[in-house]
Amino acid sequence: MLNGKVPARETLVTFLAVCGVGAADEQRWLAAWQRVRDDDPRRPPGGVRVRDASPRELGVHAAIQGRAGDSGELPVYVPRDVDAGLRAAVSAGAERGCFLLLVGSSSVGKTRSAYEAVLACAPDWWLVQPADADGVWRLAAAPVPRTVVWLDELQRYLGERGLAAETVRELRRAGAVVIGTLWPDEYLARTVPRAPGTDDPYAGDRALLDLAEVVDVADTLSGEERGRAAALAATDSRLRVALETAGAGTIQVLAAGPALVRWWEQSPDPYAKAVITAAVDARRLGARTPLTTAFLAAAAAGYLTPAQWATAPPGWVDAALSYALTPLHGAAATLAPVPAAGGEPGRIGGYAIADYLLQHARRTRRAACLPAACWQAMVEHIHDRDDTLRLAAAAQARMRYLYEELLCRRLAAGDAEAADSLATLLERQDRIDEAVAALRPHAAGTPYAEDHLVDLLLAHGRADEAIAVLWPPDRPSRASWSGADKLVEQLVRLGRAEQAAAVLRPRAGAGDADAAYHLAALLVHQGRTGEAITVLRAHSGDSDIDSRLASLLDREGRSEEIIDLMRPHMDAGGPDSSPHFAMLLAEHGRIDELRQRVAAGDEWAVRPLADWLADNACIEELTALVDSRRAYAPLDYSDWLTETLFELGRVDELRVRADAGDRSAPWRLAELLIAQGRMRDLQERVEAGDHAATWRLAQHLEGQGRVDEAIEMLRAWGDAAGAGGLLAGLLAKQTRTAEAIDALRPSVEAGDLTARHAFADLLVKHGRIDELRQRAGAGDDYATWRLVDLLIGHGQLDEAIHALQALAGTGDWPANRRLDELLADEGRLDALRERADAGHEQAARRLADLLAGQGDIDGLRARADAGDSHALWRLRDLLAGQGRAGELKERADAGDHEAAKRLTNLLAEQERIDELRAEVDAGTHGAAERLIAAITARGGLDRYSAAHVSAFGFTADGAVWCEARPPA
Repeated sequence: MLNGKVPARETLVTFLAVCGVGAADEQRWLAAWQRVRDDDPRRPPGGVRVRDASPRELGVHAAIQGRAGDSGELPVYVPRDVDAGLRAAVSAGAERGCFLLLVGSSSVGKTRSAYEAVLACAPDWWLVQPADADGVWRLAAAPVPRTVVWLDELQRYLGERGLAAETVRELRRAGAVVIGTLWPDEYLARTVPRAPGTDDPYAGDRALLDLAEVVDVADTLSGEERGRAAALAATDSRLRVALETAGAGTIQVLAAGPALVRWWEQSPDPYAKAVITAAVDARRLGARTPLTTAFLAAAAAGYLTPAQWATAPPGWVDAALSYALTPLHGAAATLAPVPAAGGEPGRIGGYAIADYLLQHARRTRRAACLPAACWQAMVEHIHDRDDTLRLAAAAQARMRYLYEELLCRRLAAGDAEAADSLATLLERQDRIDEAVAALRPHAAGTPYAEDHLVDLLLAHGRADEAIAVLWPPDRPSRASWSGADKLVEQLVRLGRAEQAAAVLRPRAGAGDADAAYHLAALLVHQGRTGEAITVLRAHSGDSDIDSRLASLLDREGRSEEIIDLMRPHMDAGGPDSSPHFAMLLAEHGRIDELRQRVAAGDEWAVRPLADWLADNACIEELTALVDSRRAYAPLDYSDWLTETLFELGRVDELRVRADAGDRSAPWRLAELLIAQGRMRDLQERVEAGDHAATWRLAQHLEGQGRVDEAIEMLRAWGDAAGAGGLLAGLLAKQTRTAEAIDALRPSVEAGDLTARHAFADLLVKHGRIDELRQRAGAGDDYATWRLVDLLIGHGQLDEAIHALQALAGTGDWPANRRLDELLADEGRLDALRERADAGHEQAARRLADLLAGQGDIDGLRARADAGDSHALWRLRDLLAGQGRAGELKERADAGDHEAAKRLTNLLAEQERIDELRAEVDAGTHGAAERLIAAITARGGLDRYSAAHVSAFGFTADGAVWCEARPPA
């Protein structure tokens, strides 16, 4: 209270009591406190202090009821094993920002653990709970320091138009602590990589989730956690009840999770069970907004027998809702009321399903066939746009095309995405006119709708209509490049090139640069390059047009015109054509202009000018140019001068350049001295320590067969001129390996990397393994690699592995990879498992491959269940390869979408039609196509082949239907 912070309400009340402030004045103090807190200019919209946040509003489940003596709305918190790491991450994030994601099943304590962590580590921070992804974006656009961004049930913020990775990066950079929770199946579906070449609907979500520091929360309490809970149970009867309940997790019991399932599945009231089931099914298919009473009443009819529906008592809906809204053990209910829009008291806008119930239903009802009444109720009563699109996608995956059409039609008039989906469905059923009608209203303003419409029209020979779409008479002539290219290409393919030109020409003449560009391309395609140049000249000044025009002029050999064309762009600072422009100036001998461009700072002009000066032996000017560019790091222009001096035989000037430090001058000078027979001059440079002269003289002597003389010379001069490596090379060629090793040793000890490599190679060649070991032990990486190769060659695998482990421990990635390969090749499962458990991805991959190769399903299953994604991939493949559909189904029911795909393929191969159809009801990717192929293979189309079928689908009662047309 004394350092400028707004105190907690409880702190203020205590302070006022100590000061003897009366009850009446206390209310004034509290009102002032409320104003100060709410008017804090640093407060983010909707923010509250962490210490003032309600855990129930943050998503912490209500708890079962206990004895009257139990204190607090929530039971006493049982410290979890993840708390230390979680709180350390929050504390670290308070310094630099972070994104924490708690992954665990429903009602296992994720949200409570997160709440307790931020309360302990950042009680004075602001806490904001955005309603949607747009709310998070707005917060990132104007971040407030010291803010916790609360994203409970993160899946609500994900999806095609959901939260982007860059938004979270902005929040982290601003120092915010972002905390989310997610169910394992939601996390797994979004993070498992897709096979190459397949669609990846979760690419954006995966980029976001890759930023998260993941904290896994177990479904059950560990032994240590149960011990802590038992100690606390003496003070809270709710904990004692949870600990004593068999068959369910302690935390789930606290949140009444198992009781919710029993309340639903064992309901004595069929109407209540029907209402809850309808809510569950709608939610799992994509309805995220609150479900209205009207929807629940209409959908429930599909879950009742005809007799039950006929004898429904008056007020059955209210009675069913009363049952569904009953809090169990004083905690959660199967359905929870949600306020109506605007938040007016006393008005219910709809109902939400308990998340524990939803997660349970995703497993038990994954392949349940929804009744027609539920589909129809979703069509009639769910009006949220995103919900509608999700439900339409669910209907499409389940071959309920009638409902997909109805859902899309409801949005299609004003929503391009819905219209696009509807058009795809109609096109698949050969209802082309209807598909065109659905797309037309959106073609003018939505590129993908325009592209779809044009493709559709062109595919069905309606080119004139496609032209009208791309070049409508009632709007400016501005087609997209892709659309115009497509149109021209199609017209040319149809032999209507003149029509394409006729479409483009008037618009090009009216000043449309895009039309001119496409018309020129068409004329060039017809071999009419001269006309194309004329068309483009009329639009000169546009950089894209002039670039295209320059390429055509170059093709025609009209380079002088290109110079005049491109000069205005160069003078304006346009960089794109600078290299080409400078080269043209040089080619046409316009050297004065080149000089002017160099003087003006055009770096692209330096090289052509240097080339010209070198070719024309303009030594003084070339020298001045080189010296003026010394500070320009990207290129060393001295090479042009060095080569010119070498070709002209100018020894004295080359010597000056060599002494000045030009890169290649010493080497060229030494070669020139040898060529001119000036050996004394060369020896003087060697004696002066010139590295290049030493090497060139030794090579010259070797070339003359005077190897011993070269060796003695190098010995005499030692390593002062960098001769050690060359001397070692000459000695090695003479098979004097021991001498070569001794010659290299000074360079090695001086840290010369090239010498170290050569030294290790010589040690291997000479078999001096002990010295190689010493080099490896001293930290010589290359020596370690050569030692490993040598040891493997001699079958000394244990020592090779030990050497690689030492190198891998320094973080050397190739060493880690080689170590994992070696362990896998030798079948050393325990060592691989230890490395995989330590977080080495390559080891995990190799271990999974090894277990799969051995057919070890149990081993793969154990690693997969522990979170190893590589083992999970190989387990799925192995189960599918062994035809174990039952276990694949278990994994699919648990939320493994990739296992569901493998199951679908397996069922199709085994022609298990009924089970395959269940996968269609589950919405499994590819199941519909597999079912169609299986029915076709069985002759289910009578005399029609699959090529003559417009569409398959399911009727309202679940029977398979198809629309067929006779062969042409």
